[in-house]
Amino acid sequence: MKYVSESVSATPSATESEVIPSKADEKTPPAIIERLSDVPSEHEHEEIAEIQAENPSAEPNVPLSVPDRLSASGPIMESQGQKILEAECEEPSEGIIESIPAPSSPCQPIEDTRFEQRNPVSISDFQLTDVLGKGSYGKVFLGEAKSTGKMVAVKAMKKSKLTCSLSLSRVLTEKEILLLAKREQHPFLTGLFASFQTEHHVCFAMDYAAGGDLEKWTKNPQFDYEASIFYSASVVLGLEFLHEHNIVHRDLKLENVLLDESGYIKISDFGLCKMGMGVGDLTKSFVGTPYYVAPEIFKREPYGKEVDWWALGVMLFYMVVHKFPFNGKTVHEQSRIVQYERPTIPCTLPSDFYITIKRLLAKYPMNRLGSNGAEEVKKSHLFCNTNWDGLLNKTVMPPIMPPVNSSSNNSSSKANLVITTGESNLPIPASVNEALQDFEYYAG
Repeated sequence: MKYVSESVSATPSATESEVIPSKADEKTPPAIIERLSDVPSEHEHEEIAEIQAENPSAEPNVPLSVPDRLSASGPIMESQGQKILEAECEEPSEGIIESIPAPSSPCQPIEDTRFEQRNPVSISDFQLTDVLGKGSYGKVFLGEAKSTGKMVAVKAMKKSKLTCSLSLSRVLTEKEILLLAKREQHPFLTGLFASFQTEHHVCFAMDYAAGGDLEKWTKNPQFDYEASIFYSASVVLGLEFLHEHNIVHRDLKLENVLLDESGYIKISDFGLCKMGMGVGDLTKSFVGTPYYVAPEIFKREPYGKEVDWWALGVMLFYMVVHKFPFNGKTVHEQSRIVQYERPTIPCTLPSDFYITIKRLLAKYPMNRLGSNGAEEVKKSHLFCNTNWDGLLNKTVMPPIMPPVNSSSNNSSSKANLVITTGESNLPIPASVNEALQDFEYYAG
């Protein structure tokens, strides 16, 4: 796989012309994860076995089914969680569009070092009960903190995938933002419960959103105009917080907006966030999920916080129209359409939706709703009746109440899963463990 060069004016890579898989069955909402079988495959059996071996005190494992791959059903951009390229040391199973300089030296393990477990928390403090997702860097598990009974999402990433400075810095960035959300107790951002590591993995234990992602709920009959306003307003408050702290999300999409058991959102997945983005600051990394990528990113132009407001416009369009405003069959075609064609906004939409979507999807960043800050978005006609303080304080009731899933309370599902990898024999560079010296955190 080829990667886009560092230059902002670089031409599209060959990968951008890859054909997107055929569209999924309209009756079945596209999903990030496809559970292929109730029985682990031979490959999965070969993978299973590692974390408890890294922590001998952990309980024996009895693996549940482990999804083998990201769902290939539907176009890459129709299955919204799939990103296109990852400019990393190795080619992952799914990735992001990213522009980075070539490494000055090969990104290969050079020096092996033994890992020393540091308390106050380790994988043995969690009972892993199910696999929530799987990607190129590892897996996300449903877990229960043994000391408190709190249900958390445990994201485990392979250290063998973090041997380049870019991928390692993303993990540290994600931790910093998760900590910020936890410290400030923002209601609509995923917070950190614990971070820890084993010999071969780094792990986040995060707020668990039991209701699933917002993309799934857009297919529900309950998801009407009122729900679209409520949830887009909640996203506005989350973006307002991030932008006030000079953070650009850069991968905002329906699949990264989760619903908790009460029906409120949690914005997640901060690995692609750009920090230090103050007033007037710009960046140029070619990164994102194509259906949500703003024109200025496709043009390889420097960009700022406005790209998040474009993504909100795409989300809002999808909520009410149930398709994307720009529908390229390849990434190259998507780039052209986003840059040069206008979205077809149904004239049957209520005028406040029509106007707000049109302004959020303005081609030029300075003309885009939100270019003057979140307050500009909050004052738009679509949100004229929104009780912003009540929403932030959760005194405004959500329009959707996800059903309570009692499977986590079923003792038969509590056979402790393992965080697996087929790369347990790969040496971990000393530089990786040195960079993770202060990685451990426990909220208590």
